[in-house]
Amino acid sequence: MTTTSPSGLLSRTRTLARGAFRGDRFADGLAVERDDPRRGEIERFIAQVYRVRHGAELTAFLPHLLAWRNAAGEVQAAVGMRCGGEGRLFVEQYLDAPVESAIAAATGRPVDRDRLIEIGNFGAQSAGDTRELILHLTHALHAAGFRWVVFTATRQLRNAFERMHLFPIALAEARASRLDGADGNDWGRYYDTRPTLVCGEIALGHAWLRRHVRAPDITPALTFAGVCTGATP
Repeated sequence: MTTTSPSGLLSRTRTLARGAFRGDRFADGLAVERDDPRRGEIERFIAQVYRVRHGAELTAFLPHLLAWRNAAGEVQAAVGMRCGGEGRLFVEQYLDAPVESAIAAATGRPVDRDRLIEIGNFGAQSAGDTRELILHLTHALHAAGFRWVVFTATRQLRNAFERMHLFPIALAEARASRLDGADGNDWGRYYDTRPTLVCGEIALGHAWLRRHVRAPDITPALTFAGVCTGATP
């Protein structure tokens, strides 16, 4: 029997094999703000991933970054974040209404903007690292008190979520024609992948992963969460 939820979360037809997710991929994780001297290294890592995969040239990134490194200190995966309480989100360019209204319409659930977070700038060394990133990121967002996540997903990224039995809900097609170009980024072939704007309810994903995969050993504290009113567990 397959169970689905309004957040587009669960398929419980079988339990994921815990051995499929190596616990030793990431040795440590770090949350990086704009003034952190390590930020340049992480931005370069993300930019290189987009350059190789999409021929893109990124020079602007989301304000808060999370990164995970291996035992040699090399960045294995990274992601950018902006919470709803910080103003207009990048992904709202794809919508004709505020993102909280779009999520509420798609899920039938009330959505507090201060408890939602945008993620983007996904970068990982491999498909396995992408799945490990999803595990760690979900745990970190839940620990920080966020309830909803919204992001733009290529087919490749959606496949990574689906491999983990996480099924985000589609909100809109992410079209390059909707961008105002204010960030100065050259997205190369990224929009040729026909990405989709999606959302998910963090608590449901967190519960599924804890039960069927594991709780990660590393949870960087998202100190910026305090700027979003009420964004505490």
